[in-house]
Amino acid sequence: MYLDENNFQNFQNVKRDLREEDFDYVVVSSIELEHASFHKADFYESKFQEVKSYFTDYSYATFIGCTFEDCKFVRDRFWKSKFQSCKFTNCSVSDSNMREAIFEECSFMKTKISWVDMREAVISKSNIEKSEFLSCFFEKSAVVDSMLNDVNFEYSYDWTKMEFRGNRGQKIKYPETGYFANTNKEFWEKMREIDWYI
Repeated sequence: MYLDENNFQNFQNVKRDLREEDFDYVVVSSIELEHASFHKADFYESKFQEVKSYFTDYSYATFIGCTFEDCKFVRDRFWKSKFQSCKFTNCSVSDSNMREAIFEECSFMKTKISWVDMREAVISKSNIEKSEFLSCFFEKSAVVDSMLNDVNFEYSYDWTKMEFRGNRGQKIKYPETGYFANTNKEFWEKMREIDWYI
Protein backbone atom coordinates (compact mmCIF):
# COMPACT_ATOMS: atom_id res chain seq x y z
CA MET A 1 0.00 0.00 0.00
CA TYR A 2 1.26 3.48 -0.86
CA LEU A 3 -0.15 6.44 1.02
CA ASP A 4 0.55 10.00 -0.07
CA GLU A 5 -1.32 13.25 0.58
CA ASN A 6 -4.12 12.45 -1.88
CA ASN A 7 -4.89 8.78 -1.41
CA PHE A 8 -4.46 9.00 2.38
CA GLN A 9 -7.40 11.41 2.52
CA ASN A 10 -9.51 8.92 0.56
CA PHE A 11 -8.33 6.07 2.78
CA GLN A 12 -9.13 8.11 5.87
CA ASN A 13 -12.62 8.92 4.60
CA VAL A 14 -13.35 5.23 4.09
CA LYS A 15 -11.76 4.22 7.41
CA ARG A 16 -12.39 7.19 9.68
CA ASP A 17 -11.05 5.42 12.74
CA LEU A 18 -7.47 4.28 12.06
CA ARG A 19 -6.98 2.96 15.57
CA GLU A 20 -6.01 -0.70 15.90
CA GLU A 21 -5.41 -0.96 12.14
CA ASP A 22 -2.64 -3.14 10.68
CA PHE A 23 -0.26 -1.45 8.23
CA ASP A 24 2.07 -4.01 6.66
CA TYR A 25 4.64 -2.96 4.04
CA VAL A 26 3.05 0.49 3.73
CA VAL A 27 4.93 3.42 2.18
CA VAL A 28 3.82 6.73 3.68
CA SER A 29 5.37 9.54 1.66
CA SER A 30 5.22 13.37 1.57
CA ILE A 31 2.18 13.59 3.79
CA GLU A 32 0.95 15.92 6.54
CA LEU A 33 -0.90 14.33 9.44
CA GLU A 34 -2.78 16.46 11.93
CA HIS A 35 -4.94 15.23 14.80
CA ALA A 36 -4.92 11.71 13.35
CA SER A 37 -5.11 8.64 15.58
CA PHE A 38 -3.08 5.45 15.16
CA HIS A 39 -3.77 4.30 18.71
CA LYS A 40 -2.81 0.59 19.04
CA ALA A 41 -2.04 0.40 15.32
CA ASP A 42 0.58 -2.08 14.07
CA PHE A 43 3.16 -1.10 11.45
CA TYR A 44 5.30 -3.85 9.96
CA GLU A 45 8.26 -3.11 7.67
CA SER A 46 6.68 0.17 6.62
CA LYS A 47 8.53 3.19 5.27
CA PHE A 48 7.88 6.79 6.29
CA GLN A 49 9.40 9.44 3.99
CA GLU A 50 9.10 13.20 4.51
CA VAL A 51 6.13 12.79 6.83
CA LYS A 52 5.06 15.83 8.88
CA SER A 53 2.98 14.85 11.86
CA TYR A 54 1.24 17.23 14.27
CA PHE A 55 -0.89 16.44 17.34
CA THR A 56 -1.18 12.81 16.24
CA ASP A 57 -1.75 9.88 18.59
CA TYR A 58 0.55 6.86 18.18
CA SER A 59 0.09 5.62 21.76
CA TYR A 60 0.36 1.84 22.22
CA ALA A 61 1.30 1.51 18.52
CA THR A 62 3.88 -1.08 17.46
CA PHE A 63 6.49 -0.43 14.78
CA ILE A 64 8.58 -3.41 13.63
CA GLY A 65 11.31 -3.07 11.00
CA CYS A 66 10.13 0.38 9.95
CA THR A 67 12.25 3.19 8.49
CA PHE A 68 11.73 6.90 9.07
CA GLU A 69 13.53 9.31 6.73
CA ASP A 70 13.35 13.12 6.87
CA CYS A 71 10.28 13.01 9.12
CA LYS A 72 9.07 15.67 11.53
CA PHE A 73 6.90 14.92 14.58
CA VAL A 74 5.53 17.84 16.61
CA ARG A 75 3.37 17.54 19.73
CA ASP A 76 2.63 13.91 18.98
CA ARG A 77 1.87 11.17 21.49
CA PHE A 78 3.98 7.99 21.49
CA TRP A 79 3.04 6.89 25.00
CA LYS A 80 3.86 3.18 25.50
CA SER A 81 4.66 2.74 21.81
CA LYS A 82 7.12 0.03 20.83
CA PHE A 83 9.79 0.36 18.15
CA GLN A 84 11.72 -2.77 17.25
CA SER A 85 14.51 -2.85 14.66
CA CYS A 86 13.48 0.57 13.34
CA LYS A 87 15.71 3.13 11.65
CA PHE A 88 15.45 6.92 12.07
CA THR A 89 17.47 9.07 9.66
CA ASN A 90 17.48 12.88 9.67
CA CYS A 91 14.27 13.06 11.71
CA SER A 92 13.08 15.45 14.39
CA VAL A 93 10.72 14.96 17.32
CA SER A 94 9.73 17.96 19.44
CA ASP A 95 7.32 18.83 22.24
CA SER A 96 6.05 15.27 22.25
CA ASN A 97 5.25 12.52 24.74
CA MET A 98 7.38 9.37 24.48
CA ARG A 99 6.76 8.31 28.02
CA GLU A 100 7.26 4.56 28.58
CA ALA A 101 8.10 4.07 24.90
CA ILE A 102 10.44 1.18 24.04
CA PHE A 103 13.17 1.33 21.40
CA GLU A 104 14.87 -2.02 20.89
CA GLU A 105 17.65 -2.65 18.35
CA CYS A 106 16.91 0.67 16.67
CA SER A 107 19.16 3.05 14.78
CA PHE A 108 19.18 6.84 15.14
CA MET A 109 21.25 8.83 12.63
CA LYS A 110 21.24 12.64 12.57
CA THR A 111 18.03 12.68 14.57
CA LYS A 112 17.05 15.53 16.89
CA ILE A 113 14.77 14.93 19.86
CA SER A 114 13.95 18.07 21.83
CA TRP A 115 11.58 18.97 24.66
CA VAL A 116 10.30 15.40 24.75
CA ASP A 117 8.98 13.61 27.83
CA MET A 118 10.98 10.36 27.86
CA ARG A 119 10.27 9.37 31.44
CA GLU A 120 10.40 5.59 31.93
CA ALA A 121 11.31 5.13 28.24
CA VAL A 122 13.81 2.41 27.35
CA ILE A 123 16.44 2.49 24.61
CA SER A 124 18.29 -0.81 24.40
CA LYS A 125 20.73 -2.51 22.02
CA SER A 126 20.49 0.49 19.72
CA ASN A 127 22.91 2.52 17.64
CA ILE A 128 22.75 6.31 18.11
CA GLU A 129 24.97 8.50 15.92
CA LYS A 130 25.23 12.25 15.37
CA SER A 131 21.96 12.75 17.23
CA GLU A 132 20.69 15.09 19.92
CA PHE A 133 18.46 14.73 22.97
CA LEU A 134 17.98 18.36 23.98
CA SER A 135 15.92 19.49 26.96
CA CYS A 136 14.38 16.05 27.37
CA PHE A 137 13.02 14.55 30.60
CA PHE A 138 14.70 11.25 31.49
CA GLU A 139 13.38 10.37 34.95
CA LYS A 140 13.39 6.57 35.49
CA SER A 141 14.36 5.99 31.87
CA ALA A 142 17.03 3.59 30.62
CA VAL A 143 19.71 3.64 27.93
CA VAL A 144 21.37 0.23 27.98
CA ASP A 145 23.71 -1.93 25.89
CA SER A 146 23.79 0.67 23.11
CA MET A 147 26.41 2.28 20.89
CA LEU A 148 26.54 6.08 21.20
CA ASN A 149 28.74 8.11 18.85
CA ASP A 150 28.63 11.90 18.72
CA VAL A 151 25.49 12.18 20.86
CA ASN A 152 24.44 15.39 22.60
CA PHE A 153 22.45 15.26 25.86
CA GLU A 154 22.90 18.96 26.66
CA TYR A 155 20.17 20.70 28.64
CA SER A 156 18.35 17.45 29.28
CA TYR A 157 17.41 16.85 32.88
CA ASP A 158 15.44 14.79 35.38
CA TRP A 159 18.09 12.05 35.40
CA THR A 160 16.70 10.76 38.70
CA LYS A 161 16.96 6.98 38.90
CA MET A 162 18.02 6.74 35.27
CA GLU A 163 19.67 3.49 34.25
CA PHE A 164 22.69 4.02 32.01
CA ARG A 165 24.79 0.87 31.64
CA GLY A 166 26.54 -1.34 29.14
CA ASN A 167 26.88 1.48 26.60
CA ARG A 168 29.90 2.17 24.41
CA GLY A 169 30.93 4.95 22.07
CA GLN A 170 32.67 8.30 21.89
CA LYS A 171 32.05 12.04 21.73
CA ILE A 172 29.23 12.07 24.25
CA LYS A 173 28.20 15.59 25.23
CA TYR A 174 26.32 15.91 28.49
CA PRO A 175 25.40 18.78 30.85
CA GLU A 176 28.61 20.31 32.23
CA THR A 177 27.43 23.30 34.22
CA GLY A 178 24.35 25.09 35.42
CA TYR A 179 20.96 23.81 36.45
CA PHE A 180 20.86 20.87 34.03
CA ALA A 181 24.18 19.48 35.26
CA ASN A 182 23.20 19.88 38.90
CA THR A 183 19.88 18.01 38.63
CA ASN A 184 21.90 14.84 39.12
CA LYS A 185 25.45 15.96 39.79
CA GLU A 186 26.71 12.59 41.03
CA PHE A 187 25.42 10.87 37.90
CA TRP A 188 27.28 13.21 35.55
CA GLU A 189 30.47 13.10 37.63
CA LYS A 190 30.40 9.33 37.30
CA MET A 191 29.74 9.60 33.55
CA ARG A 192 32.79 11.82 33.06
CA GLU A 193 35.00 9.15 34.61
CA ILE A 194 34.02 6.53 32.02
CA ASP A 195 36.34 5.88 29.10
CA TRP A 196 33.84 5.94 26.27
CA TYR A 197 36.34 5.32 23.50
CA ILE A 198 36.31 1.83 22.06
